[in-house]
Amino acid sequence: MTRIIITLVAAAALGAQSGSPMALLKEEVPQADVRLQYGPGPLQVGELRLPKGGKPPYPVVMLVHGGCWSNELPKLDPRAVSFELLRPMAAALADAGIATWNVEYRRTGDAGGGWPGSFEDVASATDYLRGIAGKHGLDLNRVVVAGHSSGGHLAAWIAARPKLPASSPLFSKDPLRVKAVINLDGIADPLTFQPVESKACPTPALSRFMGGTPAEHPDRYRDASPVPFLPLGVPQEFIGGSLVRGFKDQIEAYQAAAQAKGDTVTITALEGAGHFDMLAPRSPHWASVLPRFQALLAQSAGGAATERDAVLATVQKFFDTMASKDVAEARRVLMADGRFVSVRDDRPEPRPSTIQSYLDGLAARKQDYRERMWEPDVRIHGAIATVWTRYDFWVDGKFSHCGIDGFDLVKTPEGWKIAGGVYTVERTGCPPSPLGPLK
Repeated sequence: MTRIIITLVAAAALGAQSGSPMALLKEEVPQADVRLQYGPGPLQVGELRLPKGGKPPYPVVMLVHGGCWSNELPKLDPRAVSFELLRPMAAALADAGIATWNVEYRRTGDAGGGWPGSFEDVASATDYLRGIAGKHGLDLNRVVVAGHSSGGHLAAWIAARPKLPASSPLFSKDPLRVKAVINLDGIADPLTFQPVESKACPTPALSRFMGGTPAEHPDRYRDASPVPFLPLGVPQEFIGGSLVRGFKDQIEAYQAAAQAKGDTVTITALEGAGHFDMLAPRSPHWASVLPRFQALLAQSAGGAATERDAVLATVQKFFDTMASKDVAEARRVLMADGRFVSVRDDRPEPRPSTIQSYLDGLAARKQDYRERMWEPDVRIHGAIATVWTRYDFWVDGKFSHCGIDGFDLVKTPEGWKIAGGVYTVERTGCPPSPLGPLK
């Protein structure tokens, strides 16, 4: 059952400048470990900060700044509506053992910004983590996206984008799935926010960003809102300041809609906080904000971490016995009466085979097979589990193909065993593996 939690967190009165945009911009922050281009444009950049202690792979928080979806606002330093505003938070999270990916993107006022370019940018920035995970020790199974203000809308959209229909101009095949969303005093639903946008932004910012109103572009607003794609299937948390207080009815309406669909949504209201206080590590509110990041990252690893580890160890053991041609050990993790079904890109008809036939041919196989997985999605319910994972396959040390593995497992008195599964064999269009070349 979905739990809906509203927590009121009291904090001491803040100093006049502790959570202001200018105070955040004046913070002395160590340089990022590396600045990376996730796209060809000058604004398609991000800053990666890595923890100085601990061992990789590190959990990751992707940060999406706000600013009324615009590249400038009246009477405000342009840096306050850029990723520079989130540098103190990015550095503080890295100090707490969390890798941060603080991204810039095109907005209204930038060439190509707004619909659909801004969505394409944050989508590309998210998927870019796949290409840098191996080199920088990032755990793609523990990626949380956090957005401030209008960036909260984009953060929720990032979690919703795997559900976009293929007909949408924002659709992309196999997007990286984040494990949770943290909305830092941001909006929930652009459809309900647009009619009252002037209450939060000094310009008709959302309408300009979308190229018109919901009446003029209903398809755009549908694809840009998380609501039509509920349940998102990941925990969502609102950390609220003045905007969440001012739009309480909208936030709670979204919460109720998500609850009805089975999502878990938590609202942590920071008493007395303004719109920027939750971004300030020097603020008394930070003592309430940091634990929320840590809790969601711990939750993203799976409530039953030992069972998840055991399930993944079973799949890895299958790969290991494939390489070693060890039939006896393979029998320990495979159910002989199970069945695999493959679908090849050059032969679309499904091809079933029994696990027993695989075992019969294992020891006699002449070639050296190596299979590697990454970004496994593990689902466990009692004594059954599924693993959905990307993989690549190597024959005699040379790359052969990639694809998706879908394993079905059952828990027996001897431990988890693979009861069967489906997989694709794709010889073209394989993305680079974050694991790098076979070693």
